[in-house]
Formats: sequence, structure tokens, C-alpha cells
Amino acid sequence: MHDNAIASSPARRPLNTANASMNYFHAMWQVLTWRQDGYRRIAAANRSLRYCVVNVSLLGIAYGIGALFFSDIVVSQGAGPIQFNPLMILMAGMSVAFLMHGGAALFCWVFSRGIGGNPQFMPVYLNLGIAALALLPLAPALAAFQAGLQGSLLLLFTVAVGGYAIGPLYLAMRAAAGLAHWKMVLAALAAVVYIGCFLYLWL
Repeated sequence: MHDNAIASSPARRPLNTANASMNYFHAMWQVLTWRQDGYRRIAAANRSLRYCVVNVSLLGIAYGIGALFFSDIVVSQGAGPIQFNPLMILMAGMSVAFLMHGGAALFCWVFSRGIGGNPQFMPVYLNLGIAALALLPLAPALAAFQAGLQGSLLLLFTVAVGGYAIGPLYLAMRAAAGLAHWKMVLAALAAVVYIGCFLYLWL
């Protein structure tokens, strides 16, 4: 009787420990330590869009704070005093971040799709947005360059951070496109050339 009651009782649903442990900080640690499977786990936990928006917003806020910090240099180069609205600058920084993110994702998707990658755009868009956290220290450096600052230390910092960020961004693209390494390298190089030319003209 007791055995029949146990057998007839509904089975407990197993706890998905992978999704339960995939909080923001754990997920970003995997992204920043070059773990390609982290993107799959984030997608399995249905948090790709959330983390993408958070990271791109943080990137925009960092850029806006950098622009505010270096605004005194911009003012000193002008003809007279200029009033800055910090909130408007932060909002503009976030707008620039989302615009750059969308453009970069479009370039990466076009080049990866052209050689047999994932035909869907959103996985590339979301993964690159998640990997944008690796670019966070680069945003104030970009604001410094736009303010006219120069120097070997700033250039070295920019090159070091940019070189590191290539890893998470590359793995984000590959996880979304599903390409072999050699094909992914070709698509990434083509995207870097086009995006680099755009940034050169913008700066």
C-alpha cells in the first residue's frame, strides 16, 4: 500500500541548477573569462535580452561619465562658457552606445551570414551586447580622445583593453553564428576593418 502510494505520487520536477546559478555576476564572469558556453547558458536561462540591455546601458553611462569628466577641456577650447546638462550627456552616451552596438552587430551578422553563419540577426545582436561589458574601460578612453587628449599612456591603455576585449567579442560572435574557427576569423576580420574605418572617420 505504501509502495503504491509512492509510485502513484507525481514526480517532483528536477531543479535546473544551471539556470538557477546563472545570475548576472556569474554570467558576466564567464563572459569576461572567455567562456563561450556562457552565452548558451545565458540564452537557456532566457536572460540574453536583459543582460544585453544592461551591459550596453552601462557602456553608454561610462561613455557619458567620461564625456562629463573631460568636458572642462572641451569648454577651455571654446569661445565662452558652456552649460552642460549631465543628464542629457548621460542619455546621449547611452544613445551612442546602442547605436554603435546595433551597427556593429549588423556588420558582424552580414559578414558571418555571407559565409554560412546563422541567418538570424538577434543572436548576434544579443551576444555582442552581452560581451560589450568587456569594452567598459574603453568608453572613458574614447571620450578622452574625443576631448583632444593624447599621450602614450592613454594609447597603451586603449590598445591593451581593446586587445583583451577582442576575446569576448569574438566568442560572442562565434557562439551566435555557429561557424568554424577559420570562417569566424574571416568574418571577424572583415567586420573589424569596416568598423575600424567608421570609428576612424567618427573620431
